[in-house]
Amino acid sequence: MNNAIRNEFEQWIISLKDSSLNEIQTKLLNLLISNFDTILPLGTAKSQRAKKIAELIEKNRSTLAADFPLVSPNIGYSTDRINNISELEIGPFRGFNSSEKFSFDTNFTFLYGPNGSGKSSFCEGLEYALLDEIEEASAKRILIKDYIKNTSKQEGKKPIVYTKNGDRNEAVPVQANQILYKFSFIEKNRIDAFARITATTNSDQKDRIATLFGLDSFSDFVDGFTNNFAPQLTLEPKLANEFSESQKTNNENIAKLKEVNESIAVIAECWTTLFKEINNSDVSTKESLKIFLKGEDGVSGKIYELQQLKASEIQKDIVIENFSEIQEKVSGLIETSKTITKKLTEFQINSSDLNFNDLYSALIGIKDISADKCPACDTPLTQVVINPFQKAITEIEKLKSLSKLQEDLPSLCRSAVKDINILNIQINKVNTDITSMNIKEILVIPFVSDVEYIDIKNVPTWLPTLSEELNSVLNALPEITLISERISSFNLNLQEKRTEKEKVDTEIQKFEEYETRRVELSTQEIQLNKEKSEIESSISKFNEENSEKLVAIENEKLLISEFNNYIEAYDILIGNLKNYRDKLPVKLSFGLSEKALEYYNIINQNDPEFEKLDFLSIPSTPGDKIEIRFKGIKNKEDALHILSEGHIKVLGLSILLSKISNDNLGFIIFDDVVNAIDDDHRSGIAELLTTHPDFKTKQQIITSHGEQFINKLEHKLGASAASKLVRHYRFFPSDSIEYRGIKVSTGDTKHYILQAEENYTKNSLKDAASKCRQAVESLSETIWKKIIKERNINLTVKIRSPGFQPELSTVVDSLIKELKAIDPNTTIFNKLKELKEKYPWSILNKGTHEQDDLPEFERSDIKNVIEIIKEIDTGLFNFSLTTVVK
Repeated sequence: MNNAIRNEFEQWIISLKDSSLNEIQTKLLNLLISNFDTILPLGTAKSQRAKKIAELIEKNRSTLAADFPLVSPNIGYSTDRINNISELEIGPFRGFNSSEKFSFDTNFTFLYGPNGSGKSSFCEGLEYALLDEIEEASAKRILIKDYIKNTSKQEGKKPIVYTKNGDRNEAVPVQANQILYKFSFIEKNRIDAFARITATTNSDQKDRIATLFGLDSFSDFVDGFTNNFAPQLTLEPKLANEFSESQKTNNENIAKLKEVNESIAVIAECWTTLFKEINNSDVSTKESLKIFLKGEDGVSGKIYELQQLKASEIQKDIVIENFSEIQEKVSGLIETSKTITKKLTEFQINSSDLNFNDLYSALIGIKDISADKCPACDTPLTQVVINPFQKAITEIEKLKSLSKLQEDLPSLCRSAVKDINILNIQINKVNTDITSMNIKEILVIPFVSDVEYIDIKNVPTWLPTLSEELNSVLNALPEITLISERISSFNLNLQEKRTEKEKVDTEIQKFEEYETRRVELSTQEIQLNKEKSEIESSISKFNEENSEKLVAIENEKLLISEFNNYIEAYDILIGNLKNYRDKLPVKLSFGLSEKALEYYNIINQNDPEFEKLDFLSIPSTPGDKIEIRFKGIKNKEDALHILSEGHIKVLGLSILLSKISNDNLGFIIFDDVVNAIDDDHRSGIAELLTTHPDFKTKQQIITSHGEQFINKLEHKLGASAASKLVRHYRFFPSDSIEYRGIKVSTGDTKHYILQAEENYTKNSLKDAASKCRQAVESLSETIWKKIIKERNINLTVKIRSPGFQPELSTVVDSLIKELKAIDPNTTIFNKLKELKEKYPWSILNKGTHEQDDLPEFERSDIKNVIEIIKEIDTGLFNFSLTTVVK
């Protein structure tokens, strides 16, 4: 059984291959499989297995492989399943002193003998040869080599099972394989255990099915893994506890360092948040933030700029009209200079006449005194070429316009001087605007030189220069269209500055808050880093002074952590293993309900109809019950609560047979199963095994301590089939042999007709007649059961006295009557009628009763009776009421 447990354990490991196992879980799997034989016999008593696993972990943890275990159940065994076995070579083995050979060249091999005659040794030989182990040896924890040892020879050999090579019909050894052949064995012990385990809980019902399928040993092995593994590994930090007082301050420092580091991390996040809030591409570090806010000199920077903006006066908008006014003013001055030039020229031309102004005035003054002669030469006026008085009057008139020039020129010059002053003021204003706009393509306008009017004489000294300068100013003036666009843009900028200035208080407050936060963060960071440095220094000093202890404590801590990982891995894996174990019975019994129901009813065919089932459900999930419903009843019941022990055994056998049918196994080995089933159901078992299409073609090796069951099997087959399909082996009882061991011989047929023929051949006519009577009794019972199953009839029979069986003669008469009513053309009817009418009934009676006065048997009569009985036997197998009942 050790191999079976190991195989199932390895099957579970394979089921984990696609799971996401961590390294520790994989290592633990490797530890369990590599030490399987060590932990197998240990259980939960005194925590033996748990302690051993803990010991193995401590010893091997550093060398355990982390790769998934390489397991292969039944490695080295053939995976080709055979459908029949031809021979068993056994001995010395258990009770077999010497080598024996058993041939299985027919469909049925019947082996019978009393308890203790060697049948169990025979079955264990097949078990060892086919499964590579013996369950009983494992259960008793006896080494297989000791268990199979024959006490007389003091040695034991592994039996060999052969099968026929399909191509050359040669006998070849069969390789053992638990997985392929374990369900070919049906054992009495399993059926008994299935019926006797209590079923008070769903878990108990699961255990029943596990026992039936031979999983109880694996289940017990799995139960050997405790659910409380943790106490087996050292989880208490002894070194750390002893050093705890010394380490308390250091632990406080470590905790404080953690807090400081967390605070530094928070400060770092605050810096990041501050950078994001400022949202300036040039600000990404603490230093760049400081320069941005306060400048490299600690004074300039954004805050200073905002303060300057708040204190600054923003110029008024530039007025485009200022440029137009200059143009107008220059144009006016040009016109004025032209007028001055013209008048000045005129004045200069006529200015010599001004010298005679007094003369002409004097002449006019003395005109009345010397009205008729020239006052200068006394020449009579009548004789002069030009009248001096008239000329004086004419010239005086001319000098009046020159006087006006003398008056106008100073006025014009003074006006020009004034306008020049005004123009220069305008030019200065415009130049200031041009400079503030900082437009390279627009040059500043040249000033006009200041002039001073003294008198008309000095006008020619500055008038030409003025004209040139005015033209320069005119040429320097930009185009109004160009300057207008630039002024509009500049004025818009000025407006934006005014708007910004209106917000400057809010901005100053915001950036001053940024600066406050910057300073606070810097201060906190400096303080925290200082504190961190001091704590790290203390920790470092502590570590240096206690380095060896700390290493030991750290190793202890790592070991405990590793042990905790193993505990977690153990809990997960063993939990998975137990879940796998719980699901196994369900997995193995999947899809068996329908067949099991059919087989159950066949085995119980002689029970009342209300004892039969029309529903059976084998659990499909762990925890479910085996549910049944009797015919004619609506309610479903828990089978293990309501069925008798005998019927539970029949149910167990039905489930095992349905497993064989479902898995399409080619041969079945029954280990004295009939001992587990009560007498009432053995006929149904014989019917199922010999006539049902699922089994009648399978190879069956059946051991039984009771010859009656073998008899039933042969009679279910019929005489013709039994003679061809059955091989017998008889085990002698131990009190009939002269030495310790097992004695086997080829057995005799148990079919009454075949026994009658054998006795007839030996000329033992009385024994032949006796077997003929027994054959008629068996056939009559079979015919009676067939009829009563389909037709509700009562046979009229005679019984000599209470407790006696009905007289055979009256049973046959009643059967003849009923068969005639059913169909008078059947072989059974005609041959029974012939048996009763043609031959004296005393032939059958003489074979049974001891009477001295009876005449000798006629050999021909015995032969003819045997032939009639054989025809009835053959006809019975071809007789079906469903084809004849109207």
